[in-house]
Amino acid sequence: MDRSRWGRIQNLFHEAASLPPAEQQAFLESACGEDQSLVADVIALLHEDACAASLLDQPLAEVAHKVLAQDSHWPPFHELGPYQIRKVLGEGGMGVVYLAERKDLGSLVALKLLRDAWLSPARRERFSAEQRTLAQLNHRSIARLYDADILSDGTPFFVMEYVEGLPLTDYCTQNKCSVERRLQFFRQVCEAVQYAHSNAVIHRDLKPSNILVRSDGTVRLLDFGIAKQIESLDVSTQQTTMTGLRLMTPAYAAPEQIRGQRVGVQSDVYSLGVILYELLCDRLPFDLSNLAPTEAETVLLEHELPDSHAQGLGAQISLGGSADA
Repeated sequence: MDRSRWGRIQNLFHEAASLPPAEQQAFLESACGEDQSLVADVIALLHEDACAASLLDQPLAEVAHKVLAQDSHWPPFHELGPYQIRKVLGEGGMGVVYLAERKDLGSLVALKLLRDAWLSPARRERFSAEQRTLAQLNHRSIARLYDADILSDGTPFFVMEYVEGLPLTDYCTQNKCSVERRLQFFRQVCEAVQYAHSNAVIHRDLKPSNILVRSDGTVRLLDFGIAKQIESLDVSTQQTTMTGLRLMTPAYAAPEQIRGQRVGVQSDVYSLGVILYELLCDRLPFDLSNLAPTEAETVLLEHELPDSHAQGLGAQISLGGSADA
């Protein structure tokens, strides 16, 4: 492999790793064009980063040969205390989420482990903050925290309610939900967010993939991985600004998040507005599908919403689906 291609793989890897797992494939396909082998190489790196030792702890040549020449390995264990690992549910920049079963109760849970916790104390601190945040939230539309602990090597993990459902926008599209039904879902989301805000917690990464609709029609708000205690923002804002920028999702992020400025409850409200727009129009306010993250940020910060979008909103509402699903 020549040096320029490896450099390209590295750049794409770092950009993709900062995105939620569900968005990595689409980003890579857009960024790599027709070069499917490049997509495969970066995906191999992402899997290796999730399942093996830190890439930073290995020689570059060894990483290139090992990762790109063979499949990654999972999992390093099959049981954790009373929990038996079933499969990987998802993986991101901070951790890996597994579907697990509590053997004595026979119940399914979502178990999240912080990858390479020993490597980055900042990531370990953020993961621990996530445990504390979730532990104080008790709302019917927020995924519950059942357990939290630390492995013998210092790796923290927590066990959450396993939510089986579809992302909010996917559910509404597949079931051809009426405008009224979409607004009912949105109200449930707003009630959950308002509850979190009343407990001095902001989410900071609200988006449809973090809002699942279950078969009974109830919603669950997921992933407080980058949530922060509101009262502690002024303490660590300078230290975490750039990290927070990479962990949020540009298409749903408020302008102050993209600029790296202080966030607050208004940041969640902005994201809710984007979600509502998408629910009613079946599209985002801005098309970022073919843009790299840096290009997307430029569009969001420097361009106003086209009038045609706003004019089409009324038509979309009046012609919305008639089903009550």
